[in-house]
Amino acid sequence: QVITLNDYIGSHKDIPTKEEAEQAVILLQRVNALLVACGFKTTVASGWRPRAYNEAQRALWQATGGKEGANTAVNSKHITMQAIDLRDNEYQQIAKHLNENRQILAEHKLWMEHPASTKGRFTNWIHVQSVPPKSGNLVFFP
Repeated sequence: QVITLNDYIGSHKDIPTKEEAEQAVILLQRVNALLVACGFKTTVASGWRPRAYNEAQRALWQATGGKEGANTAVNSKHITMQAIDLRDNEYQQIAKHLNENRQILAEHKLWMEHPASTKGRFTNWIHVQSVPPKSGNLVFFP
């Protein structure tokens, strides 16, 4: 199963810039190669978030005390098409595997949020990005 650009963009009506689209291609090539190498099948939990959408989700999260919206980062890499959240199972199988085998991330030039940061109330996900975080760590805390 390959994650396509349409899967990543979702139902947003905004049109990505040429630079954003180029970043999405890089990200999806790396992510799909990683998924094939590990034998994992998953779907997109959160792909591209245009800036206005990202800000609206954050404002809704704050206004409702976390009951609605999403706790999005102000300068999320999702905005620039350099990050994706993939669905993970209740045991965080993908996140734990990658955390324990970090060389796989390095081989695919991807960085991942620590599994402790991607465990939700109702669902788990794995956040990976195609650019290093400020810390430079393969597995990092946001």
